[in-house]
Amino acid sequence: MLKQVMAVPRSATGPLISRLKLMSGMDIAERRRPQDGRARYTGKSAEVDLRVSSLPSMNGETIVIRLLRKGSERLDVGDIGFSAEQLAQVMPIVERPQGLVLITGPTGSGKTSTLYALLAHLVGEHTNIITVEDPVEYELPGVNQTQVNERIGFTFSKALRTVLRQDPDVVMVGEIRDPETAELALQASLTGHLVFSTLHTNDAPSAVVRLRDLGIPPYLIASSLSLVMGQRLARSVCPHCAVSSVPGERLMAQLHLAPRDVASGAYRSGAGCPTCNHTGYKGRTGVLEILTVDGQVREHVANQSTEAALRTAARLSGMRSLREDALAKAALGTTTLDEVLRVTTTDVAEAGTCPVCAQNIEDDYAVCPWCSADLRPDACASCGRHLDLGWRSCPSCGTPRASEQKAVEAVPRLLVVDDDASVRATIAAMLTGDYEVIEAPDGQTALDIVHQERPDIVLIDVGMPDLDGYEVTRNLRARPVTVNLPIVLMTGSDDVDTEIQGLRAGADDHVLKPLDYHLLMARLAAVRRRMAV
Repeated sequence: MLKQVMAVPRSATGPLISRLKLMSGMDIAERRRPQDGRARYTGKSAEVDLRVSSLPSMNGETIVIRLLRKGSERLDVGDIGFSAEQLAQVMPIVERPQGLVLITGPTGSGKTSTLYALLAHLVGEHTNIITVEDPVEYELPGVNQTQVNERIGFTFSKALRTVLRQDPDVVMVGEIRDPETAELALQASLTGHLVFSTLHTNDAPSAVVRLRDLGIPPYLIASSLSLVMGQRLARSVCPHCAVSSVPGERLMAQLHLAPRDVASGAYRSGAGCPTCNHTGYKGRTGVLEILTVDGQVREHVANQSTEAALRTAARLSGMRSLREDALAKAALGTTTLDEVLRVTTTDVAEAGTCPVCAQNIEDDYAVCPWCSADLRPDACASCGRHLDLGWRSCPSCGTPRASEQKAVEAVPRLLVVDDDASVRATIAAMLTGDYEVIEAPDGQTALDIVHQERPDIVLIDVGMPDLDGYEVTRNLRARPVTVNLPIVLMTGSDDVDTEIQGLRAGADDHVLKPLDYHLLMARLAAVRRRMAV
């Protein structure tokens, strides 16, 4: 995160830029073109590599310096942010003798650090590891590192051709930028080499589409690609000032979370202290999306399936999305929900089809409007394993999914909306034992409660101030997640026009006041029965 530390006087700007360019091997007389350079700084406690970039602008040159502390390359695989389940998924593939492993993400998402950690894990006296980089960011003991030089024609593709004649066991290509490099990397992975590289894509499934866009035949992608990891970096909560926190309603709404989704989480935030410079954060952790290319996923890759179909197949085979992994880390107190919102995009349900009923759905759906399948992240209540969309029980311990248990054990939840407290109390007393009754005194509160509590049926009084029963019904019918929610209107008039107006607004039925218990129960049951068909 950017933060102003000091303002450089205008009189010192020119000499400072010239000094930095001179230190990093740039041409100090050239101010019209961008330049890149590197330097090294030795302080009292550490040696730091500097990556310096200059860019001409309207007000003079802009200098950006990237600091690479020597020794940071000794990052362990366990420091990346893998969960135990993810490590068990990744390491067997990384330790194979051949295959292609891709890491995707935007600039600054930690791709290189993850690559170096995986390579460091494979270093050994019997393993020949060669890297092709631009530039070499860290020095890795036991690894032959090569830097490309575009000015003399030593490109990624030419370097990779040469490297493959050096009999390597493991090859790391810093980035796949062109079709030739992509095809060479994939061919190398089929001829007894383990190849690592990176791509600039938004997530793991889109890496497959990116390779297709580069002109790589689908059969070659399917036969060579072993693993794709999408990655982001989220700031970690400072351990020195961490305190328990309760997620706010607005943040939960932005993340499509209901109260029950955060009930068991150990959420934390940093209060701010000198250690973290009063930011509440110290260090970063990886947010990971791991796509294993096997089984159904490999078939989809070979058959040139759409990105949405590929993503659905990946989710059904066990892939946890970036948003889901970030939410899991927030629930453990590793990061915050604010960071989840900052570094990941919504994937309540990936745009495409519902994994339960196969109907078309949008990417902001929390519940399938066709079959009412819950499309939000879920985890096993017993062992904590991530449960994929469509699973009714945990494959590890056999515990039924919470939603399945609720469907069997819980009584239906009914929201009563009436501005008269005595009416609400009467209905709650009438339905005790048959329904779990939630109350709302007005229309706007009702809309908020529906989003947060997800009732099974709504009973609304027509004559309320501000937002009346008809308007509440129209609002609910306009929302994809409540388009099929059973709605019954209460009215004190048996006029036919009143009933017609309610039905046109989207109500499923209506009941007359004063309410008769047996008639009310029969109508509620009939509406729920019709909606369940």
